[in-house]
Amino acid sequence: MRALWPISRKPVNCSNRQFVNSVPVNLHIIHPMKTIVMCLGLLTVLFVRAEAADGKLIQALIQIESSGRDNAVGDNGEALGPLQIHQEMVEDVNRLYGTSYKHRDMFVRAKAVDVCHKYLDFYGSEKRLGRPPTSQDHARIWNGGPSGWKRKATQGYWAKVRRHL
Repeated sequence: MRALWPISRKPVNCSNRQFVNSVPVNLHIIHPMKTIVMCLGLLTVLFVRAEAADGKLIQALIQIESSGRDNAVGDNGEALGPLQIHQEMVEDVNRLYGTSYKHRDMFVRAKAVDVCHKYLDFYGSEKRLGRPPTSQDHARIWNGGPSGWKRKATQGYWAKVRRHL
């Protein structure tokens, strides 16, 4: 990773401050800053990779649940939107996160995806599972509820999701 500005080994001293390419920097923080920039770069790469994997999972769930249709209605009118979200799940997310989603909001893809993220972040967390969660855990939780990751009945759903990843 290339720094945004070159860090000079011999900065110009000007009134007890150092200037590197016109950016004032205290001499004692040059190396820690370099370390921070490198760490932030690494964290960004890891976050982007996790988001990309998460995005693929969400897209697979949308394909399975509604064939990509935002206006989908299923389970005799009880499951709404691209992710086929039930009223109880909306209430659960609102209780856990202090949000105020309505069931009808689940026709809006961005809101449905946010509810999905929140639900999976809570019920599919490392703390709750006792280990780092996988896409399989999240897909099975989405299908079978908070304990869906360990239910045999959700294995077929995972097989469908895996084919879409």
